[in-house]
Amino acid sequence: MEVNSLKTKNNYHNYVVIKQFDNASPIELILCGPDGTHMKNTSGECTVTLLDTVDNQIRQKSNEMVIGGVLTFKVTNALKSNKHNLEVTMKDGSKFPSDSKFDVLVSKTHDETELNIINSMTYDDAVKKLAESVVTDYVDSQFNKLSSEEQQYAEVIIARQGMPNLLERIKKIDKNINEAIGVKVSDFPRIAGEIDDLPRFQRAIDFLEEEINKGVKSGTLIIPNVQEYEFVFKTNSTIQNPTRVSIRKDKISIIGTGMPVIRMTGLTHEYLNSIDDFASSGRDIFSAFSFLGVSDPFIEGVVFIGEHTGNKDFRYQSPRAIAVSFKGCKNIHVNKISGFNILGNVINVVNSNITYDVPFSLSENVYITNVLAENCLENGVNIMGGVKNVFINNLISKGNVNGLESASDGLVLNGSLFIANRSAALALSGKNQVVNGGVFSGSKYLKSDGSIDANKGYGIIVTGGEGVTVTNAIIKDNYSNALMIYPGVSKVSLTNSDIQNNATEAVNKNVIYISGTSTKRIKDITISGNRFDCKGLSNAGIAAYADNVSFFNNEGVMESASAALAMLNSCTGSKVVNNKFNKSVAMADETGEVYNNGMYRTTESKTVPTTGTWNLGDIILNPTPTVGGWVEARCVQGGTFGILNGGGTFASTTAGSNVITVNTNSGLSVGQYINIQNINGVKKIVSINDKTIILDNTVDVTTSSAYLSYRTPIIQISRQNGVMGAVLSAPSFIGQVAVTGGSAPKTYMAVGTSSTSDWQQIGG
Repeated sequence: MEVNSLKTKNNYHNYVVIKQFDNASPIELILCGPDGTHMKNTSGECTVTLLDTVDNQIRQKSNEMVIGGVLTFKVTNALKSNKHNLEVTMKDGSKFPSDSKFDVLVSKTHDETELNIINSMTYDDAVKKLAESVVTDYVDSQFNKLSSEEQQYAEVIIARQGMPNLLERIKKIDKNINEAIGVKVSDFPRIAGEIDDLPRFQRAIDFLEEEINKGVKSGTLIIPNVQEYEFVFKTNSTIQNPTRVSIRKDKISIIGTGMPVIRMTGLTHEYLNSIDDFASSGRDIFSAFSFLGVSDPFIEGVVFIGEHTGNKDFRYQSPRAIAVSFKGCKNIHVNKISGFNILGNVINVVNSNITYDVPFSLSENVYITNVLAENCLENGVNIMGGVKNVFINNLISKGNVNGLESASDGLVLNGSLFIANRSAALALSGKNQVVNGGVFSGSKYLKSDGSIDANKGYGIIVTGGEGVTVTNAIIKDNYSNALMIYPGVSKVSLTNSDIQNNATEAVNKNVIYISGTSTKRIKDITISGNRFDCKGLSNAGIAAYADNVSFFNNEGVMESASAALAMLNSCTGSKVVNNKFNKSVAMADETGEVYNNGMYRTTESKTVPTTGTWNLGDIILNPTPTVGGWVEARCVQGGTFGILNGGGTFASTTAGSNVITVNTNSGLSVGQYINIQNINGVKKIVSINDKTIILDNTVDVTTSSAYLSYRTPIIQISRQNGVMGAVLSAPSFIGQVAVTGGSAPKTYMAVGTSSTSDWQQIGG
C-alpha cells in the first residue's frame, strides 16, 4: 500500500453499509498510513465529506475529531439509497483515503415495509418478515462478491458497527475500549461550591486515569473553545502542594479545539517572593497542567493567560508559575501552545524529585513546536537540568526574562524568533547543543524602577557546559554583548551569522565577550564566517584567560572603535587570520598568531595627524598631495597623542592583575594607549567602569598613586607622490626623495626636516 487509507475499525474493510435516516448510530473508522498500519499518534480536527457518486453531489460535510487515529462520526443528513464516497481531510491537508477508495453503501429505509407488515400480520410474523428484509437487493449484490468464508466474518453495518453475532460484537467493543478513550471537559461540569474550572479538569483527568488502570492503553481530554476557562490559585499553596492539574499516567493527551483560553488567576508577584526555594532553584507553585513521571504525554492547541504585568524583577530563589510542566517524563510532545503574562514559564521541563513530585527520573526526548511565549516573569521556555535530547522548532519568545533557557544534554533549536527579551534572548548551560538559524534581537533589561540593568541584555549567553554550535543566526540591536561566554565553558562556535549594532550602549562594548578567570579558563572557541557591523565605540570582540580562541574569515566594520579585536596576554593559542576588518587587531597573546586581517583603518587628512589614538597599521591618505609631497602615512607604533588630564591622573595597581583603579577617568577612553609609572610595558584600555579600568595585559608591580600618561604613537610617511625636483628648501618629511640636475641627475634623500642641509645625496 503506497497511499493513506481508511479502514473499518472492526474488520479492516474499505466500505460500510448504512441505513437511511439513521442519525443515532456512530460509524468508527481507523486512519492508516502508506504501509497500512494504524496511525495511532494522529489526533486533531478534520473535515468529513460524503459524495453521492450517482448524483455527484455532496450530501454531508461535517467537522469531526480524530483521536488516536480513530474517527467516530454520525450521518445526520438524509441520504439517497445510492453509493457514496467518503473522504477525510486533516487540518494539515492530508487526506484519507488518498486514492478515494472508501465507499458508503446506503440501504433503503424499512419504515414503509414495517408499516405494511404490521397492518397485515401478527407481531411474531412481522418480526420474522422484517428480519428477512433487512438487507436490500443492493447490499446483497455486494456480498455475493465475497466468498462464503468472508461472508461469515463480514462487517454488515446495517445498524452501524454490526457484527455477525452478538458475542463477536462484544469482543470487538472490549478491544476498542482497551485501545483508547476520549472525553471532553464539558462532560465534567462544575459542581456546587466550585469557583473555577481547575477541579473539573482534574476530575476529567482522574476519569481517564481510572480507565487506564482498568486496562485502557491511552486517554485524550478534549478542550473545546466554547468558553474561557479559569484556574484560580489556591492561597495556601506551597512548593510541595502546588495548585495544578496533575497527570500521573502514561499516554494521556490534552487537545484544544479552536485554541481555547485558560486564564491563570489569583497568584501575585509578592506571594512568589515570600517563598524561598533554594533546593531546586524554582519549582512550580501554580501550574495549569503538570505531567509527573509519565511517558508519551501530549498537549496541543491551548492558550494560557496569566497576570504578570510591568517590569517586575524576577527573584531567582522564588518558585515559578508554569502553564505546562513536565517532571521526569519521557517522549514529550508539545504543539501549538501560547502563553502570555505567566508568572514564570509557559513550558518547563525538568527531572522529577520525590520531595515535590514523583521518584527521581530524567526527562528525555522532548519535542516542542509552534510555541508562543510573551511577557513572562521568567523564561518563556525553560529546559532545566536533568533533561536529555530536546528538539525545538518555531518558537517565538518576546518580552520574557530569557527567551529560552536550556541546561539540557542535547538540544536542537531551529528557526526561532526571540524579540525584546530582558536578560538574554537565549541562555545555554548544558552540552551538545545546536542552534540552526533564528533571530536574537532587542534584549534589554529595564528594572522595576525604570533603570537599565547593565549586566543584562544579551543576545546569546553560554553560562556553562560545552559543545555549543550557533550558525546562520541574526543577532542584532541587543543592549549588551551579542555572544557572552562565561568562565569554564569550552567548545563553542559561532559561524555564518549576521551580527549588527550590539553593545553600543553598554559599558562593556565588546560584541563577542570571551572572559574566563585564572582558575576557570575558557577553551576552544571558534568565531568564523560572520559579518560584524559595530556601531559607536563597540568592537568585534575580546578574549581573556582563554585558550585556543580563533577568529577567521570574518568581515567587519568598526564605526569608532580603535581596534577590531583584542586578545589579551592572559590568552594562549589565539589565532586571528584571514579576516576583513577596517581596524587593526590587538594581539597581546605571546603565543598568538595574527595575519592577513585585511582592511586596517583608513582615513583622509591633508596633514600628518598629531591628535587622537592610532593603532599599528592604521593608514592616513592625503587627498591633495603635491608633486614630491606625501600621499600615504602609516602608524608604526600605536599610541595616543597629548597630555593626559594635565598630568593629574594616578592609578593603584596589583601585580598580576589587568584591573587598575584611577583617581579620575577624565581624558580616558577605550582603546587608548597608556604608560603607568614604574610599570613595565605599554597598556591599552579595554573597558572603563567609572574609576575601574581593565587593561589588555597585566601589570607586574603593585603600587598606589602611580602617574598615568599617554604613550605617543609613531606615524611615518610610507608613500610619496612622485619626487621633488629641487633641494632648495628644507625637506617636508624624513625619507623624502628628490632628483635634480637634468641630464646629469643627482638623487637626494631627507635625513631630517630642519634645513636644506638635511638633504643627503645618495646617487649621481
